Amino acid sequence: MQLYSTTRDSLWHLLGELPARLVPAASPFALDCCHGEGMWWQSVLDFGPYWETCVIEAHARSSQFDRLIRATGLDGGVVALARLGDGFYGQNGRCWETLDGNLFFCASMPVACGAGMELLRFVPCLAVCDAIMAVVPQANPGTKWVNDVFCLDAKLAGCLSSLRACREGMRFVVGIGLNIVRAPVLGSEAPATACLAAFDGLWRHDSARCAAIVRALCGALENWLVQWRRDPEAIWRGYLERQCCLNREVRLQSDVPPHDVLAQGVLRHIDRDFRLWVDGKAYANARCCFSREASFP
Repeated sequence: MQLYSTTRDSLWHLLGELPARLVPAASPFALDCCHGEGMWWQSVLDFGPYWETCVIEAHARSSQFDRLIRATGLDGGVVALARLGDGFYGQNGRCWETLDGNLFFCASMPVACGAGMELLRFVPCLAVCDAIMAVVPQANPGTKWVNDVFCLDAKLAGCLSSLRACREGMRFVVGIGLNIVRAPVLGSEAPATACLAAFDGLWRHDSARCAAIVRALCGALENWLVQWRRDPEAIWRGYLERQCCLNREVRLQSDVPPHDVLAQGVLRHIDRDFRLWVDGKAYANARCCFSREASFP
């Protein structure tokens, strides 16, 4: 894997324990808007043959997720990491606060058109759950409809995904914000938050663990894409097995502003058409929150 960063200092503690020999970059990376200021550096990191390029920014001036969606000329798997950034957002464009010490991870992966393309949207959440279980299993994470990862009823991570056709073929782009050492305060109109350090305080002082979660996340994304190619429905089964909203008292709200409340009751089932079943009635295009949470803004 070739590693590019805008300055030597942007190889922050997250990758502090990875073997890396820094040399001047031989050529600029295809993501021209990632160049930033200062000298480029290049290194070799062993995440496996699938991942060919990693871009690290100390402070991303705009959403890496958006830039990867627009990028062309990419080969193989591409990872983009940021220590801090501007313009990061979650579902429905809600601002995602970047706190130093947390992980802001984006990736672009080549995929072939086939059955079950609509299931790829669930891959990032599954990958986050697997990565956490590999490194800090006591957190026992679960998926929460539709694109969040929760631990003990608190939000630990949020995920975005996009499928894009370009001249090289289809690219699957994911964006993940994972709370590692700090849990942002989202206010009264949002769920409670958690961070991995709450389950193991050594995270605050051990950069090797941070590097391990990056490795585990890259490996989990690759593994779930292999599963998707072999058996697309395995994605759906895995997502439901980890779904923490099922058989819980929830409130459903419309996925579009002003987010009207659609129903409140026990979520019994999520069907293959992505409808949520409460009190014997199915609701499409719905967001889900635990009943004690405030309404979506």
